[in-house]
Amino acid sequence: RGMLLAELRAWRDDRARGGNAQGRERTSIRAENYMILRAPDAAGHKLAGQVHDPATRKSRRAARVAEKLRRNRRLWDLAQEAMRDVDPTFASRCTEMAVTYGFVGSPHIDKQNCGPFYGLALGDFEEGTGGVCVECSARVVAVVDT
Repeated sequence: RGMLLAELRAWRDDRARGGNAQGRERTSIRAENYMILRAPDAAGHKLAGQVHDPATRKSRRAARVAEKLRRNRRLWDLAQEAMRDVDPTFASRCTEMAVTYGFVGSPHIDKQNCGPFYGLALGDFEEGTGGVCVECSARVVAVVDT
C-alpha cells in the first residue's frame, strides 16, 4: 500500500491532476481534494458518456474523462491492484472510484453512489481516527478502524 499512498500524496500536491482549481469536483464534499475517476472500459463495454461521438456533446465529456484518467492512470492502476488483492471479481467490475484526501464525513445516505463499494483509508491516523463508516441500516453505522 506504500506505493498507492505515495501516489495519492503526489496527486494531492499536483492541482493539475486533482479535479478543479479548488481540488474538489464536488464542492459539497468535505475534503481537501476530491475527484471521480471512471474506467475507460468496463468488462468490455464502453461506459455511457465515454463513447466518442462527434455529433453529440458526449464527445467533449468523453475527452475530459479520458484525459483525467490519462493524468491519473497510475493512481487508478494502483487502487485497482489493491482491490484485486482482496476481491478480484469486484475489481474486474469496478467502473469508477472516488479519490479523496482529507475527507471528513458523517453518517448519511449517499444518493449518488448507491451501488456496492469498497472503502480504503491510507495514512498515519491517531487512535479513533481514519476509520471508514458504512451504514448497515437506517439506524446502525459500522465503523471499521483502519
